[in-house]
This record gives sequence, structure tokens and C-alpha cells, in this order.
Amino acid sequence: MKCIKCGSDNVNVQLVNETKKRGFFMFIISLIIKLILLCVSFILWLISLILPIKRKTKTNKYAVCQNCGYSWKIK
Repeated sequence: MKCIKCGSDNVNVQLVNETKKRGFFMFIISLIIKLILLCVSFILWLISLILPIKRKTKTNKYAVCQNCGYSWKIK
């Protein structure tokens, strides 16, 4: 594989796990739900804090030139 920018053959490929952030709207909804649960029952509030919220992760491949430092995403 050759670098797109400098043409060097000294290129490494790296796998990167990227986590998608939750949006502001989802943050507000989860906050409202947790406040309602707090009013209803303190035990349910504790359970909702302990349970993890799943986030989507995606593994992407990036090539990095060791000579010039240029990186690009490989599909």
C-alpha cells in the first residue's frame, strides 16, 4: 500500500473502535425519566443508575504513513 500524499511504502494499518455519542435529545429524555423514577421510588432510581446504557461502537480501519504522518480511512 502506498501513501496517497507522499507515495511512500512505509504505511501501517490500524483498527480504531469509535463510539457514537448520544445526542442532547436522548440526554434530556433519560434525565427526565430518571427524575420521574426518583420521585416514584428511590430503589428504581438506583437500579437505573447501575444499569449501563448501550452505545453503538463501530470498528474503522485507518492507514497511517510512517514518513509524513498522513492518515486516511480505508473502506
